Amino acid sequence: MKRFQKIVFTINLLLTPLTIIAVFWSVANLEVSLTSFLLTIAFSLIIDYPRMLAKVVLLPIVEYFRKPPKLREPLRVSVIIPAHNEEKTVSLTIESVLENKYHWKQIVFVDDGSTDNTLAIASKYSDRIIVLSRAKSGMKAYALNYGLRAATGDLIVTVDADTIIAWDFLEKAVVYFNDPNVVAGSGNLRVLNEKSSILTRLQSLEYVIAFDIGRRLQSMFNTLLIIPGAVGVVRRSILESLGGYDPIIGEDFDVTLKVHKVRGRVIFMPEAYAWTEVPGTLGSWIRQRIRWHRSQMRILIKHRNFFFKRIFGTPGLIGAPDMLLMDVIALFIR
Repeated sequence: MKRFQKIVFTINLLLTPLTIIAVFWSVANLEVSLTSFLLTIAFSLIIDYPRMLAKVVLLPIVEYFRKPPKLREPLRVSVIIPAHNEEKTVSLTIESVLENKYHWKQIVFVDDGSTDNTLAIASKYSDRIIVLSRAKSGMKAYALNYGLRAATGDLIVTVDADTIIAWDFLEKAVVYFNDPNVVAGSGNLRVLNEKSSILTRLQSLEYVIAFDIGRRLQSMFNTLLIIPGAVGVVRRSILESLGGYDPIIGEDFDVTLKVHKVRGRVIFMPEAYAWTEVPGTLGSWIRQRIRWHRSQMRILIKHRNFFFKRIFGTPGLIGAPDMLLMDVIALFIR
């Protein structure tokens, strides 16, 4: 798996010089003037290529000299697993957390009104985890907040019930929080059902590029705006001071912006791996992406006071405007 990730990482980095070579080859061999060609690709030259150059030049240098932190002081961790009708995967999720070698952990499972055997399966582990049940809320945030009330750890780790974490995930994540300036972190997410179809294989490539390259770069510039709901870490003191999770679809994006507003450092933890289920059919994939983009727009509007405010630092001055530009405006321009 690591070899595959390195190959994808290398291919993505080589895209920039190959693209530049292709541009000059096209000008030299096609009857197009350099000026006309540059005007045609002006938007990409201004917006896309600086990013690509950062990936090619800055990222490899920073990663070469970066040394993963070492555990100095163990912190207590509460892992909250919200679930609704996840009988097929919930057992794997719970066992992946139980098998984590980190000793200072508490596991809180919250069943959100499941109508299948999810609660019954989770209850089999009740001697080793806290199992809570509530009426269906329709929003993940309610289940998370319910679990937060039972949490006692210094750090809150949220894990979706269709996600499994690596056996050393908790230890790899905790070391970053020995730095008091770090208040939240994103795990390194991969695709669990990669071999199910061509679509899941493509999403696997997407996840490798988005996390191993995209989030590394965002973390470097302190513009990481989304801690994935599938696997993320937040200090409990910060989360409670913010009132927990707001009842909104896209609570992971929402809480990340709330953390940035209190000037907390949000980081990417490349050594902390987890694997999650992704849509296996085109229809379910389209529905997921529509849901993601709708919630993204809704939350950007909710946090519109975050834009271009010096008080919020680079996340407000660069991160949020960049997301609006690339994820919304650029789609229409292109």
